[in-house]
Amino acid sequence: LDCEKWTQSDVSTERQASLNRLASGEGGLHFNANTKLPSSVINVPNKSSSSKKGKQSTEALFNNHRFKVVWSCLLLIEMISELLNTCAAFPMLASDVHNRTVELLRLFNQRSTQLVLLAGAIHSSARLSKITAKHLALTSQCLGLILALHPHVRVALSSHLPPKQHVLLSELDTVKQDYVEHHERILSKFVSIVA
Repeated sequence: LDCEKWTQSDVSTERQASLNRLASGEGGLHFNANTKLPSSVINVPNKSSSSKKGKQSTEALFNNHRFKVVWSCLLLIEMISELLNTCAAFPMLASDVHNRTVELLRLFNQRSTQLVLLAGAIHSSARLSKITAKHLALTSQCLGLILALHPHVRVALSSHLPPKQHVLLSELDTVKQDYVEHHERILSKFVSIVA
C-alpha cells in the first residue's frame, strides 16, 4: 500500500472472474475427493490462460454495480479469494483463514486511512504531491467494493467454520463497521472540499 499511486487500475478478466465467483457464492465452495481443485490452490499454472492476454475493463463489476478501483484493492480481493479457496479445500483451516482475512481487511483499511485520508501518501514511497478529490473518490470506490464483498466473504467463511466458532464472525462484522466509518469520513471530507 505504501507504493500505491492511488490511480485507477484496469481489471483483468481473471480478476473479474474471481469477483463473479464470489458474487455467485462460489468463492467458498465445498470440496470433496472428486472435486477438481482450482489451479490457484495447488499452484499449477494453466498454460492456456497464462499465454493469452485477456481483455481488461476499466471498472470492477460486482452485483450489477461498477467500481473504479486501485491495484492494491484488486490485490486484496485476490488474496481474500485465495484464502477462501484454501478454506474450501482444507476446512480444518477455517479459523486460521478467518483470522488472516480479518487481518488483511484491517490492514487495508488502516493503511488506506493513513495514506489517503490523513495524507500519508505524500510522505510514503508513492510520493504523491497532494491528496486530491480523485484520490478520495477512488478510495471511496474501493471501500464500497469491499463492503459489497463482505456478506459473501462472511457466508463463505461461516459455511466452513464449526458452529461453536461462528462467534468469530463478529470480528468480521467489526471490521465492516470500521469500513463504514472510514467511508463516512471520506464523504465528510468531500463535503468540506466542496463547501
